[in-house]
This record gives sequence, C-alpha cells and structure tokens, in this order.
Amino acid sequence: MRDLQTSSPVVPRHPTPLRLAAILLLAGNVRSTALPSQLGRSVLDLPMSETLRLADLWRLRIHQCLSATPSVDEHKPDVRVLVGVADPLPRASASSDQIRFIAEQDSTDFRGTAGVLRDVGEAFHDEEFLLIGTASQCPDASVIEHLLTSAVPEAGATLSVGTDSTPTGLILVKCGALRSIPSVGFIDLKEQALARIAESSGVSVVETSQAVSRPIRDRAGYIAALRSWHKSGQLAGALDPFEERWKSAFVIIEEGASVADDARLQDSVVLSGGTVESGAIVVRSVVGPGGVVRRKQRALEQLVMAQGGGPIVNGSHRSSDETERGQ
Repeated sequence: MRDLQTSSPVVPRHPTPLRLAAILLLAGNVRSTALPSQLGRSVLDLPMSETLRLADLWRLRIHQCLSATPSVDEHKPDVRVLVGVADPLPRASASSDQIRFIAEQDSTDFRGTAGVLRDVGEAFHDEEFLLIGTASQCPDASVIEHLLTSAVPEAGATLSVGTDSTPTGLILVKCGALRSIPSVGFIDLKEQALARIAESSGVSVVETSQAVSRPIRDRAGYIAALRSWHKSGQLAGALDPFEERWKSAFVIIEEGASVADDARLQDSVVLSGGTVESGAIVVRSVVGPGGVVRRKQRALEQLVMAQGGGPIVNGSHRSSDETERGQ
C-alpha cells in the first residue's frame, strides 16, 4: 500500500523569468456518466489511499515544482479549482505549504471552459500566465516543471504533450492572449479558443519524456490509476499485457464504510456509506455510498451504487442474479 511520500525535488534545466498569476484545475464533469458524477463527489475527493486524496497529491506535486523552479516568482500562486454549475465542490481542506486551494463554482453553463478562463484572466496583467491543469489527470512534478521552464514566453499558449503527442492535461496560457476570446457567449477551449490564440499570438508545444498520467474518468481508469500509484508511486505506469492481475496492489476502505472481516477484496475501493457483507468477493470494483455487495455475492469490475435495479456496471443496471453469476 502506498501513502503520501515526498520524492526528491526536481532540478530545473534553465531558469526563465515567468510571472505565474494562478494555477487553475478544471474539475467539471463533461458527462453525467463520469465516475465523479455517479458518485456525487469531486474527482479531487477520490481517495488514492486510506489517508490520501487526489487533491493531496496535486498539492504535493505543485509544491515540489514551485519550490524547485526559479522561473516562477517567489510568491506562491493560488490554486483555483473550477467546477461546473451542477458539479459537486471538492471537500474543504486546510491549505499547506503556503499554497491555497480555492474552489469556485461557475455561475452559468453558457461560457464554456475558454470563456471562464478569459473571465479569470481579466484580473491579471497581459504578461502574466495561468497554468491550467485537468484535475482528473495529475502529472508528475517534473512534467509541470518542464512546462514552466521550457515554455516560449512570447507564445500565447504552450501545450504539454508526451513523446507520442498524448496531452498531459497541462496548458500554460498568457493572460493577454485570453483577450482574443469574446467576453460573451460559449467558447470551447480546445476547439475554438486555441485556434484564436494561435492566430493572434501563437501556440507552442513542449514535449516531455515522462509518461503521461492516466485521466480518472470512469471506474476502469480509476482502478488503473490506483494500481499504478500503489505499485510505482506514479499515475502513469505503462500498461503491461503480461501483468499478473491476480495479485492485489491495493485495497481502500474509506472511513464510514462497512466491510465484513471475512469479505475478500482485491484492487477495490469501498467509499464511505458503502457495505460489503460477509463472504462477499469484490475485485477491481468501486462500492459507492449506499452501495451494497450482499452476503456471498461477487462484484467483478463493477461500480456498485444505491440505485434501483441492482449495481451499476458501465452505466447500466445489473440484476442481483446476473451479479451473483459474475456475468
């Protein structure tokens, strides 16, 4: 089992003056079938261990990066978590390491991601930057540091990608470049805003040799991220087709969950309010609030929720008989 550990600080390759105004984590759910929406909690509140949330991992990696990167002003920029109007806010937690986490809920659904970023950027000078991250895709500190030290200061935006061009979920945007985005109306970041920024001030790409972290969007992605974290301390472990998945890498039982002593769990999470009864077998599954795996029942690669019709599997309901047979 793996908990929070402080790794060696990253070593910057070449300091570049950079005025980082704020760090923004985009934590809204695009689809109602996304795991956080189904569980009714922010992706940042998903446990990575019994004592560590995804928010804690973000805080550690941001602190490591900013502490070791001379390209950022001495002040610690706020981390602002942006969520949709209908999405749950992350649980409040004490700020540490002089880094403040501030959760903000959109007042409307009609601005789009880029529209919201433009509105945020209004408070800052043209030459200041916003570091934007996808909350569900927490990168290693070295990936964040590489973007900050390798970005082209003259570019309106710099994208971070892996060696195969897979996005890391990180974008560095100059506040002045956001002025090209209309002040009213719905504007999508990737489909519309980046094209506008490319025309007005240019977009550059920074490639990292580090493996790209796995986004946590559904049960399978969450379990894969947890296996990688507990085996290697990273969220970007390479997929191994010969991996012996019969050997459990983790079991997380959140405070407030009820799990019988003789229940068997492998690579599974039981959240607060979830129940696993005597003799039950739970494998690569998530038991959500109100979800129950009954006595001697099996749950294989399932999201078990308290909704009519039985446990939810990939967004659909499964009857108790089907669950018992493991179909």
